[in-house]
Amino acid sequence: MSRGCARAWSSSANLGPGFDSLAVAHRAYFDAACVEAEPGPGRVKLNVTGPFLKHVSAPNTAEVALESLVRSMGLRYNLRVTLWKGVPVSAGLGGSAASSVAALAAASEALDLGLGPAEVTRIAGAAEEAAAGSPHFDNAAASSFGGLVVVLSDDEEVSVRSFRLDLRLLVLRPLLKPVEQKTKLMRSVLPSSVPFRSHVRDLSRALSLLASLLSGDLRSAGKVMSDETVTPYRAPLVPCFNEVRKALMAEGAYGVAISGAGPSLIALGPEEELERLAAAGLRAYRLCGLEAEAKVVGVAGGFEPLSPSEMSKLTSYSEP
Repeated sequence: MSRGCARAWSSSANLGPGFDSLAVAHRAYFDAACVEAEPGPGRVKLNVTGPFLKHVSAPNTAEVALESLVRSMGLRYNLRVTLWKGVPVSAGLGGSAASSVAALAAASEALDLGLGPAEVTRIAGAAEEAAAGSPHFDNAAASSFGGLVVVLSDDEEVSVRSFRLDLRLLVLRPLLKPVEQKTKLMRSVLPSSVPFRSHVRDLSRALSLLASLLSGDLRSAGKVMSDETVTPYRAPLVPCFNEVRKALMAEGAYGVAISGAGPSLIALGPEEELERLAAAGLRAYRLCGLEAEAKVVGVAGGFEPLSPSEMSKLTSYSEP
């Protein structure tokens, strides 16, 4: 029997105007997985532990991704998987992608498959159909490559460009009961077509956001963390978004956007002011009638191996 373990970080997709094409990995949360492989017909058995295990539903993307790996590579191994669920479920923080990326990276370690971030992104992004109703690759790419990713996906290929970013972000998560298949719901409210002028303006915002982030101009980046084609349709379903965004901007944030499909938010601001902005965001949530969690975090790298002892420490602890 061979064994491998790996970790994948949380991520925030879209960042305002970059729907399904921009995402950033961050060190707010992570999922970890261990895979034990032994010769067999290719069955996958999943066991979930960790602080958010009770919110994990079937089919789980990690299981779907590993089953796809077994089929596509013709692997004659049974895989026993332990998933430590550390990314909140249904929070808009790339939790389903982190699970599948961690599981695929662990399987690659166990079987010495040599899977790189591109291969992991492709399989993990396809597995997102289990959670979102359709494949999408932005969170999977961020958790696989790390940093800021730009994703191009069509019916024939998926390509990713990744960039290192040296900055800190504010991530805010309202403490809400998870919504079943929330990503699928939040995609269902989007329009099937948009006005051409709105498309052009959002394209300009996305390009400006990318250029500003890569040049380190966070103030300019924050100014374009908005859009006309996605957020207006999702915002009514994101509790307290307008109230918290208004409070953060009044306190000096550069920009605030829904993280992925929400309800979490991501904000940019002066690094020395982020803790103060976090406190302001939590106050705004309380005034809106919600409790929330705020984290000031750095940008994360891609998936990384974990030692069995590191994984044992994780699986021995689980919040109630």
